[in-house]
Amino acid sequence: MDGSGVRRRASSSNILTNYKLGKTLGAGAFAKVKLAIHIPTKIKVAIKILERRSINDSETERVRREINNLRLFSHPHIVRLYEVIETRSRIYLVMEYMNSGDLDDYITLRGRLQEDEARHFFQQIISGVECCHLHMVVHRDLKPRNVLLDSEHNIKICDFGLSNITRDGHFLKTNCGTPDFAAPEVICNKLYAGPEIDVWSCGVILYNLLCGRLPFNAENLPGLYAKIKQHLVHEDHPERYVRSLSPDQTNWALGFQSQANPRETMTAVLKIFQKFNVRWKEIGPYNMKCLWLPLFAPSARDTINDDRTDVNSTDGLELSITNMNRVGVRVQDAVRFEIQLYKASEESYLLDMQVIHGTPLLFLEICSVFFAYVAA
Repeated sequence: MDGSGVRRRASSSNILTNYKLGKTLGAGAFAKVKLAIHIPTKIKVAIKILERRSINDSETERVRREINNLRLFSHPHIVRLYEVIETRSRIYLVMEYMNSGDLDDYITLRGRLQEDEARHFFQQIISGVECCHLHMVVHRDLKPRNVLLDSEHNIKICDFGLSNITRDGHFLKTNCGTPDFAAPEVICNKLYAGPEIDVWSCGVILYNLLCGRLPFNAENLPGLYAKIKQHLVHEDHPERYVRSLSPDQTNWALGFQSQANPRETMTAVLKIFQKFNVRWKEIGPYNMKCLWLPLFAPSARDTINDDRTDVNSTDGLELSITNMNRVGVRVQDAVRFEIQLYKASEESYLLDMQVIHGTPLLFLEICSVFFAYVAA
């Protein structure tokens, strides 16, 4: 189980020798999902078991598409496909296990969420969706039920059975997904490029997070479709749930200012970076090049030393990048950025963070986590 989504064929006598099956997590028309333990590593996984005799050709194609698309991703907010095992009668998809249910159950239990919590979930959702679109994959069934949670309330997007590859100059037309989250192009059977329907679904999810209800409501499907086409949301909507920005909040600034001496400030910054998998290399006075790897685990050597600032690793950033493939990380999933501490006045210093390489939304998420630690 190396996280590469490798496919192997097995005989009926040794299909799951590396796994100990547990309880059933869910079941559908032609598949069930069981909790299991990977015996060599003791890691819990979810195994999706599909009965070949129960699925027709189109459903088989959906399974193939889900497998192929999941293999493209190594992202902190997309569920991982570890392994595919095939026999004559069944297909087993060994996947990452998320232990805290899905976002739909979370919203149902708690009702509408506070803005900070909704922002936390939504940032992670759109980060995962952006990764899909960068790989030319459109999900086509984004909804809270397909957003899984871990014990720390971090999310991962799952269920890529309706996903498809998009190509420049080519359009899709399949009417698929869940009606409440479907874009007007889909329900009108119009051609669509792909990413825009995921963006629409993300907007519906955000409304659901903030309001605890869906924006479009009707007694029947034709009525629902009519409201979606006309963008008729609930009459008693946002003002009751989402506060308006006060005048002093309409202009936003991003920064970190400290009145501590620069060495203390930089030491505090690097201690925070250690907490969420950032490596760094000093390139000048209070100036660092940094690298964030989604699967990098800090080693015992990554500790702060009182005598120096560049103490993250003697391996350096170059070796980290070289070893990305070894740890299952693609270059496009890493974020490289630079930080510089400036003297803003006689009594304060300003930390500037600038992305060098990587997706903007992942960089913004790194900034969000960093400032959350600063504010704590």
